[in-house]
Amino acid sequence: MIKQKIKNFLRKLYRFLIFLLHFLIRNIALIYFNVLFKPKKIILPFFEKLTKNDYENLDATKRNIIKKANQILKNKFDILGLDHKLYPEKINWHKDFKTGYEWDKSFFKYLQPVSSIDDIRDKKIPWDLSRLQFLFVLYKAYLITEKKVYLDKIIYVINNWIDNNPPYIGINWMNAMEVGLRASNLTLILSYINPLISKKLIKKIQKSLLMHFCYIKLNLEKSRDKTLADLKGLDKKYLFRNNHYFFNLLGLFYISSFFDNNKIFKKERLKSIQAISDELNFQILKDGSNFEGSIGYHGFMLESLIQLIIFFDKRKIEVPYNIKITTKKMLNFTSNYTKPDSNFPIIGDFDSGYVFAISKTVENSHQHLIEIGSILFDKNYSSFKKVFFQEYIKWMFKSKCESYNDSIDLVSNSFLDSGTFIIRNEDDYLILSSSNAIKNGTGGHFHNDCFSFELYSKGTNYIIDPGCYLYSSKYWRNLFRSSKFHNAPVINNSECNKYDEDKLFYMPNDVKSELNTWLVDKEKVLFSGSHYGYFKDYSIKTTRDISYNYDSQWLICDIFDGNGIHNIDWFFHFPDIKIKILNNKSLIAFGKKSNLKMNFIVDTDDCKLIVKKSYISKGYGKKSISNLINFNSNFNLKNQNKLNIEIKVDNFN
Repeated sequence: MIKQKIKNFLRKLYRFLIFLLHFLIRNIALIYFNVLFKPKKIILPFFEKLTKNDYENLDATKRNIIKKANQILKNKFDILGLDHKLYPEKINWHKDFKTGYEWDKSFFKYLQPVSSIDDIRDKKIPWDLSRLQFLFVLYKAYLITEKKVYLDKIIYVINNWIDNNPPYIGINWMNAMEVGLRASNLTLILSYINPLISKKLIKKIQKSLLMHFCYIKLNLEKSRDKTLADLKGLDKKYLFRNNHYFFNLLGLFYISSFFDNNKIFKKERLKSIQAISDELNFQILKDGSNFEGSIGYHGFMLESLIQLIIFFDKRKIEVPYNIKITTKKMLNFTSNYTKPDSNFPIIGDFDSGYVFAISKTVENSHQHLIEIGSILFDKNYSSFKKVFFQEYIKWMFKSKCESYNDSIDLVSNSFLDSGTFIIRNEDDYLILSSSNAIKNGTGGHFHNDCFSFELYSKGTNYIIDPGCYLYSSKYWRNLFRSSKFHNAPVINNSECNKYDEDKLFYMPNDVKSELNTWLVDKEKVLFSGSHYGYFKDYSIKTTRDISYNYDSQWLICDIFDGNGIHNIDWFFHFPDIKIKILNNKSLIAFGKKSNLKMNFIVDTDDCKLIVKKSYISKGYGKKSISNLINFNSNFNLKNQNKLNIEIKVDNFN
């Protein structure tokens, strides 16, 4: 009892000291701003400066921009799939509109944003709204129509946000990544509207940006944790960080670039460039993949790097070699994992994040990054001849608005550092994750997807990863990252990585996956890998072999080295398409131009095959109905330790 009281007292004392530190730094910064700070006389646009004429041949794009801008005028925002009906008449920057929960306007360290398993309040809703990315949509509407109502809305929103979010008070000062992204968007919009607004407002924004800068410097998202390092088998001095820290640095760069006529910020700009370059060596693996096991976050970082390089080029800032070469490697990985329908597989977490709302893109596609990257580096990364994102290209390059007439042929490929294997030809595509990079960091954005795969063939996504859905609800968070929500065998209804359901952003490395075979030749592609996710509890080593013969046929062999009788489930997630169970060992799924037949080959009739409804999520906060195939059987591993699965896509009746 006494120990608990001492802990509570020390916790309160710590928060109070943090409170004093922040407000001491704030006051010092304000003195600096009022006495020594020199405002920048010339503020250059971030990217190209387009005019109304640049939209002449983009009629559909113009209509979409004006439609969105008109919704914003009514305080209806496209945030995380939120229904427009849920937004109030007046903007509330501190509220989760789904649940109605509103966070207190208290010092950020006193707030408790994490939910319980029965509470699905989501801090990402006020956070994403407060990124202020929608301001650029209003600017584009003003540019196209020359109607002052859109500019007035920008001015109103900026004033309203600053007035209702005093420094370090409230939910929108909880997280340095969010502060960095918001600051980046404030500098972006100010770079375009500064000739159109009053000096008073410019000064107000500059003062707010200074507060953003101080917050990020005081709250960089990196830390040491000896207990966690020991659990992950890492050095006790290991410095834990993830994409949040990268976006901390990005925010510092854009703010310091905005103020770089002041000596102190010129130095900070150089430091942040070097820090970003150094951080890429940690967060981006040698094969160009992201160390967090998330395709979504890979794209998030890639887009920010492409925009950063273009920002450098516009200002004739030398691009560090490491930033340039890493971005090229990331583009190569992106080109390879992009499916024939131009979408990406939602492997790992996906929060639908981006830095700037430059142009309308497809939420679960990185094709726009491939197109922009192809022009930036004068090398074609696209397997499509058509250019899909003309508006985006205009904002980045304007006069260099062309793409390649040819397209590249993508082939089967492996990315060993991340443990990503892609088996493909023109019509077929299979991507498999072996969770190899889970050994790095907290594993917080990984899912239990070791040897799970997605399969696309002849115009249809057949077997898919269900995605992520939510971070806030423990129930949904743990469900979507569970083994049964992926496409791999599950033994005795347990998890291949035994995660703690209360630690929503930690994933242990129980699987310790190994690559046995990777072979690509003219006749076939072979993959074989093993993992130990079920070894600790059941002394079972799990192996998955996949062979492909280039004719829309795959043979999967799952082998279980161990002893005893075990109940084993196979889960396969399909979109909401027609599926017919033929018997307890076979089914047909009906696609757009073809059908998929799946046969489970096992030497027993003690098995069952069912289809039931489940969920998939194509973007954060969004879920829809899907089909879940479940094959179940008891295995006596002494007599029977493997199952073959035949998959063939063709025109079946």
